[in-house]
Amino acid sequence: MPEEGIDLSPPSQLLISFEIAHLSTLFVSEGVTKFWLTGGEPTPLASFRQNGLRELCVATNGIFLPRMLDPMLEAGLTGINLSMDTLDPFQFETMTRKTSKGLEGVMKSIDRILQMKELQVNDDRITVDRELLDLIEYAVKRKKAKHAGMTELASMNRPLIFIGV
Repeated sequence: MPEEGIDLSPPSQLLISFEIAHLSTLFVSEGVTKFWLTGGEPTPLASFRQNGLRELCVATNGIFLPRMLDPMLEAGLTGINLSMDTLDPFQFETMTRKTSKGLEGVMKSIDRILQMKELQVNDDRITVDRELLDLIEYAVKRKKAKHAGMTELASMNRPLIFIGV
């Protein structure tokens, strides 16, 4: 996150919850069974699954998980795609402009999520090179990974680690 922040889309250009719920109903009527919400820490609502949608998932960097995990679970969340850039408190604070306490909250939320059998978790991480081993160690210690792989994102010149559970 740049120090000066980023330009956010004006609310008039964003879908409101009612519109997202309506879209999910339309998608389900056409045979869609899985709905992914991404961008800007989207918050799933219970109304998104009232139409027979089988899977409701979000992609997140985890910053709002400590505050939003319970409401998302109550809404019927079935999956999370988690992307973190660092496990180092100083680096986390530098990158997110959140205090290192924020990283503690994210890590506690991740541990809680990994204990939930009914929630599918994809733990995809883009890292800085020096933290690659820390991230692998973090995943291995939890003994949740069923498969892992690594590739390079040429455009970003960074390794990408896939850890699936």
